[in-house]
Amino acid sequence: MPANTPHPLHNEWANKALKTRTVTSGEEAVKSMNDTFLPHLSGLSRNEYQDYKERAQFYNATRRTLSALVGSVFRRDATFTKPQELNSIIQDIDLDGTTANHFTKTILKEVLTVGRHGILVDYDNDLKRPYCSHYIGETIINHRMGMQNGIYQLEMVVLAEHKQQQGDDEFDTSYSTQYRVLRLQEGVYTQQVYTQEGKQMTAGPIMTPTIQGRLMDYIPFVIVNTTSLGCDYEDSPLLDLVNLNINHYKFSADIGHALHFTSL
Repeated sequence: MPANTPHPLHNEWANKALKTRTVTSGEEAVKSMNDTFLPHLSGLSRNEYQDYKERAQFYNATRRTLSALVGSVFRRDATFTKPQELNSIIQDIDLDGTTANHFTKTILKEVLTVGRHGILVDYDNDLKRPYCSHYIGETIINHRMGMQNGIYQLEMVVLAEHKQQQGDDEFDTSYSTQYRVLRLQEGVYTQQVYTQEGKQMTAGPIMTPTIQGRLMDYIPFVIVNTTSLGCDYEDSPLLDLVNLNINHYKFSADIGHALHFTSL
């Protein structure tokens, strides 16, 4: 199987994640999905369906609830108990100037939105310091658990990454998808990147990350779910509200259509 083969439970979960992420994005995103969220009534032409859709009102109760929940949790900044030497890392946790407080706020927002979020801890040998990277739930396409070093733990995870490509035109920017595979092989943590050109999948060299020259005997990747840390697929706690929000949108479209038809 190719590296982009999804986990058996991934696609079903991703469909629900698409729903919640679209609804929290707002009215424009919801209406752009057309009959995915608003069925096309029989007898309506394409132009009539567009009018039917535009007459609908979408009140984004889901996004308001999400903002309120995140705001209530981070009404006060997070506090960290840490040794003195970690102060610089707390102030710049991802080598991009993001503080640990803002980093954890993003994790909470993502978990509330789709139900899971990934964090990869890596080590910069030039700077001699660790850093963290976000991976939204939809990019964690596959995983496998197993016994490694006498512990039941993550032994493989596949992460989809969007890589920016610069064309001949400096103003033309495109993106390609590559797949980063993290493995625990014979007790040693490795990485391998697969790139896709057409239908051909090309495997890159196997890299062995180290910390100051020392090999790692675990995969430094954590999946945060709504109720646990692990690889379980969990739905967003806002999913019920999302479904209610969509039904209200459909009802609004029918009411608007009926009023318009009656007025004519």
